[in-house]
Amino acid sequence: MSDKKDLEAEPTPEDPKTPDTPDTSVTPGSSEPVDKPAKPSRLWPVMAFLLIGLIAAAGGGAGWYFDQRLNEQAVVQQNLVSDVQQQLGEMAGRVTVLNQALESRLEGVARLENRVDDLRDALSQQAEESEETNWQEAEAAWLARLAINRLRFNADYEGALEALKTADGLLAEMGGAGIDGRAAIAEAVDRVLQADRPETPLITQGLTALAERLDALPLAQDIEPTAGSAEPLAETEPTPTGAWERVQRAWSRFVAGLEGLVVVSRDRTVVPLPDPEERFLLQQTLQMKVESARLAALVGDAEVYDAALVQIDGWVGAYFDTLAPEVVDVRERISELRERIVVAEPPNIQGPLQGLVNAIGDE
Repeated sequence: MSDKKDLEAEPTPEDPKTPDTPDTSVTPGSSEPVDKPAKPSRLWPVMAFLLIGLIAAAGGGAGWYFDQRLNEQAVVQQNLVSDVQQQLGEMAGRVTVLNQALESRLEGVARLENRVDDLRDALSQQAEESEETNWQEAEAAWLARLAINRLRFNADYEGALEALKTADGLLAEMGGAGIDGRAAIAEAVDRVLQADRPETPLITQGLTALAERLDALPLAQDIEPTAGSAEPLAETEPTPTGAWERVQRAWSRFVAGLEGLVVVSRDRTVVPLPDPEERFLLQQTLQMKVESARLAALVGDAEVYDAALVQIDGWVGAYFDTLAPEVVDVRERISELRERIVVAEPPNIQGPLQGLVNAIGDE
């Protein structure tokens, strides 16, 4: 039986028919061949089983493969998620750092803007101060030149000092910028204070006091004519009736007395005054000489000033009692007035002030 099954299971190679080959034998009495039913093949189950096994193996392998792939994808995805989270954390940290840096930059920009505003305000204030400083320096320079001209052309020492004082006050408001100018002004003020200056106010006061004392001086006493002196006027001379005639007569007699009437009294030579009219003319002449001396002092003419005082002293010594205290005091005043400074060379203040004057141009 087993042998028979084996023979049925395994076809021999000599069998030309295969399960797929139809039987084309011709039945008797028919001209057409008749198909014989094929014998069922026994390899199909095996092949199906093998196919199923292959499919199962393939499915298992595919499942295992896909499972591995899924595991790998899960690992990759997990790693990716971890990386993404790490990167997100790093990015968050960087964003935080950038925000802090941005805030710091914004604070820096704000501080810079504030600094710019402060600098703008400082520059504006400095420009205003510079403009004011330039104005003050220019005014101080103008005052310095004014002081130079007052000394040079008018000998006005007080006016020059006042101008320099005002200029120094302007430069003092400038602070350190006006130090050089103030040093120059200080040197110029020292030169003005140390220089000899005309004593015009003292001279004017002294001449006024002298003029007031001349009218009260006592005339020389005990005057007697000397030999060879001029004869007195004739008694037959008509008596003047008008005021102008009396003045002319007195002036003529005064001139005649100056020319020839000389007497000696108390060991000195005097010219007598015959009547009060001649004394009046003498007083007027002395007052005119005082005014001449005053005018000479004002214009700075030292020669005319001294000559007028010398002539006043000579007339006082000739016509008045030189031993009387009033006359002695007047002559002492005349001596003091002659020692007063009428004219003096102004100090040179242009040298130290030249640098300051150059601020508005040379003279």
